[in-house]
Amino acid sequence: MRFVKTMKYKIKHLIPMAAIAGATLLPAACDKTRNTLEQPHHNTTYVWGKNNLTHVFPADKITKSVDSTLVDFVFLENDGESWEGWPSTIILAYINKILDDVKSDNKHKIRGAGTLNDVGLGNEQTYKDSVTLVQMGFRINRAR
Repeated sequence: MRFVKTMKYKIKHLIPMAAIAGATLLPAACDKTRNTLEQPHHNTTYVWGKNNLTHVFPADKITKSVDSTLVDFVFLENDGESWEGWPSTIILAYINKILDDVKSDNKHKIRGAGTLNDVGLGNEQTYKDSVTLVQMGFRINRAR
């Protein structure tokens, strides 16, 4: 009987101490949940074009976005302005310059978006480069 009374006494004192110890962990757990909810995964878009390269050069901002664990994809969205017959090879060279400037192993997160208007397709190489641009996610409208 004495053993039972001793165990009841210990349990009565252990339960409040366990509650106090658990209460100190509660704010940290809640804070972690709140931070996760405040910062969901998302995509980032940089708009650029023939006469609008300030958002993509230098590519430091793109590198930061690509390296962020919260960013799923980085879209290089063309502004839709006319390329005035410039060949797709030159447009692809702009994209490759951006990719070369991105100092990251996460370049696979970069995608194309938007419409490339009035792109020149004068030979086999420009055709191949236009296919590469389309595979990245760009659309080509009014090819010349």
